[in-house]
Amino acid sequence: MGTTLTGGETSTLCYIYKNGDGPSTFINGGTHGGEITYPVFRKLAAHLEKHEFKGKITLLPVSNPIAWSQRLYFSTAGKFSMYDGKDWNWRYPGNADGVVQERFAHMVFTEVVQHDFVIDLHTSRWSKPFLITGKSEHLPLAKASGIDYTYASLDAHDLKGTNIMPLSYAADMHCKNGGVTLECGSHDSMNDAVFEYCYKVVLNMLVFQGHFDDYIPLSNGMYYTGYHTYTAPEAGFVEYHHAFWDTVKAGEVLYTLYPANDLKRKVEIIAKADCLVAKYQPTHIAQPGDQVVMTVPTDQLHLYSQ
Repeated sequence: MGTTLTGGETSTLCYIYKNGDGPSTFINGGTHGGEITYPVFRKLAAHLEKHEFKGKITLLPVSNPIAWSQRLYFSTAGKFSMYDGKDWNWRYPGNADGVVQERFAHMVFTEVVQHDFVIDLHTSRWSKPFLITGKSEHLPLAKASGIDYTYASLDAHDLKGTNIMPLSYAADMHCKNGGVTLECGSHDSMNDAVFEYCYKVVLNMLVFQGHFDDYIPLSNGMYYTGYHTYTAPEAGFVEYHHAFWDTVKAGEVLYTLYPANDLKRKVEIIAKADCLVAKYQPTHIAQPGDQVVMTVPTDQLHLYSQ
């Protein structure tokens, strides 16, 4: 991708597994510094070395070395480029002569387009795993993956001719079978049960693509087409009351905020509709307008067609 000011190369490691003719899948991770999906790649690598598969599978576990070098105290602040503040993932398919984010995206996408299908691994605030697809054609794959929930922003991306789309959306436009995003739980987290689950979901998607023969039984799953975000009405400290994917009825307390300007007062944030708790902001500290809780209204949940 270039050199650093000290003269060293900016590079990363890519692992290519091939076994004759067949489908090809590119599995990407580490676009955003701090989003730990590396253990999923370790499990996939071990599986590929022990089991027969068809075609070509490429693993890029830490695709963005620049984002992972953006450290602040003990945190990795790698969601956005510190050059212009833009999301590293919203730069595909990239530009070889553009700013650093576009060059990074171009480098990755040059490899991506040599494959039929793309699985892009991320993490999402505080959450449990879920799949994201932008096309209705991917719903059979989402069902086959066995993942509990898929966010289907169906046919919502009309971004042709731009360099401002996520990797999976760009794959939908340039790769034979398109691409999806798998959110592997919470940011900056090491949870082996979550990684094992995501590993099995990925394996099921590889079965769907024709690399392996046998599915791993997980879940019938559901998909949702919309969500609602609850923001903080004022500055304060947040107490969460529900586990992820818990059902909350309209009128129940979703979370409690303790305002920073009054030691005696508390503000109970009430659910406006029946919903599932999808994710929390990764902190108990809130400024006015912060996106504290994201929910899925139950009327936005759908069963897959048979």
